[in-house]
Amino acid sequence: MVQALLEVSNRWNVFVAYLASTPFDWRYQRTYEMSVMHIEDAFLASMVRERRHRFREVCPFNRATFVAEEKLRHCDMYNGGRHNVTWASVLVHHVLHFDLHYIHYFFQHEYKAAPLADLDNRTAEDEATAAARQWMASHLPWLKYSGDRVAPLRWTRPVRSIASYTSPEDGVQVYAFRYLPARADALDTAYFSEKP
Repeated sequence: MVQALLEVSNRWNVFVAYLASTPFDWRYQRTYEMSVMHIEDAFLASMVRERRHRFREVCPFNRATFVAEEKLRHCDMYNGGRHNVTWASVLVHHVLHFDLHYIHYFFQHEYKAAPLADLDNRTAEDEATAAARQWMASHLPWLKYSGDRVAPLRWTRPVRSIASYTSPEDGVQVYAFRYLPARADALDTAYFSEKP
């Protein structure tokens, strides 16, 4: 994919590759916006669509597959509203450097808090958040993780049966979401994830 996107194909491609590999420069603001570079996933999607024929040539199987995640699995770390980071999140925007440890702790422990939701959802949420803050303070004191700047993660969830296992490498629960065949005009085949 990287090879197909960064190959020189025309003047516009060269300019976009240049902008993508250099620090932000306000002089090019209009160009960033015209090429949708300020919205990274939309920018990458437009480049994939434009270069799809080259993907087929480069790919050893001569095909390009599109995989779409359900919108409920796209989250914002701080402005989530009803789309806070949950057990099913796969794409999280606006993660800051000190959030990385906190969100990793979340994914290592959310499945332990989830069953408590049936007993008392608010208490389970509060206890899980307090445990995460305490872990951050004791294990990473140099981060000075501010208690008032804790991302609104959703620890509890309705318990339903979905195949899963705990990754032996990092202790994160991995869930087996189904991907259903779909059509996408940009690439040869497409799959959309089921709703969490």
